[in-house]
Amino acid sequence: LTTPCGRGILPEDHPLAVGQVGLYLTDPGEQAYGEADLVLGLGSRNEDFQTGRQTYFPEGARYVQVDIEPGEIGRNWIPDAALVGDVRLAVRALLTALPDDQAAQARREARAREVLARARAYDARVAEECRTGAVPIRSKRVVRELSEVFGRGTTLVNENGSQDLWSYSWPYYRVLDVNACVAPGEQTCMGFGVAGAIGAKLAQPDRQVVCVTGDGAFQMFAKELPTAVEQHAPVLWVVLNNRALGWTRFNQQRTTGRVIASEFAVQPDFVELARASGCQGQRVEHPDALRPALEQARRWLRDGQPVVLDVLVDSHEYPPGFVRWYQRKL
Repeated sequence: LTTPCGRGILPEDHPLAVGQVGLYLTDPGEQAYGEADLVLGLGSRNEDFQTGRQTYFPEGARYVQVDIEPGEIGRNWIPDAALVGDVRLAVRALLTALPDDQAAQARREARAREVLARARAYDARVAEECRTGAVPIRSKRVVRELSEVFGRGTTLVNENGSQDLWSYSWPYYRVLDVNACVAPGEQTCMGFGVAGAIGAKLAQPDRQVVCVTGDGAFQMFAKELPTAVEQHAPVLWVVLNNRALGWTRFNQQRTTGRVIASEFAVQPDFVELARASGCQGQRVEHPDALRPALEQARRWLRDGQPVVLDVLVDSHEYPPGFVRWYQRKL
């Protein structure tokens, strides 16, 4: 399990990859975490979204914390044992301390097979979910197909919103390379990802860069589209357009039931805005048009042209970890 900023340290097609922690947990990850008798934290701050405000910890488990910064030790969770130092060196040292007898090896292998079986079953279930031909398009299908079309060699830049949470959620989107995910402070400043994708492309010009954003965050920093053209930074923005500030509306519905000032009756035409800024733009309204649009976007990127895909999506579906996190919070 990783944090959003830690994605890629273990490729998410690895047999033992089961997604992310806290707000972003999916079924096999939550089950593996809940059964743990030991939690080994490697360079994690254990902030609120990762830990359910420090309340979500496996019952009876012990905690070992490893961090290079002494001030992080015990800041949120008090460890049973703490190691201050470089994570790579600490993990190597811990590996030498593991029992290497046949019984211990057999236990580890049995546990690995159990986790792998759950992960594969869940992935198959997600794949079936994402074949839905529903209109409006489901955000989870958009993210899954984006991952399949772009795959390895791609850097994902996250945004802050309700629908783009699907891009945080394995196995809907898989991060396959080290340093291939940019999470904006793990859900803070709206619009950071829209602009940050340009910086990611300039930092790694040989990689494809995609930003999954909601229409609210995109409108805040769409003014940077000409910057991408001017700086020769071909980036793909996939706008999950539910015509709303989704997270705001979700909280309004959850608390008072009254939705006010969080839906857009009028918004810019993102396709025309992209073209007026020197980018390519395309609207996608039907699931059958999604994959061809993504493949066309790849061709445009290879030609050096930034791209905006305006995808009209369903507005009332959220990743399972997001929903469960709020249920625990209540």
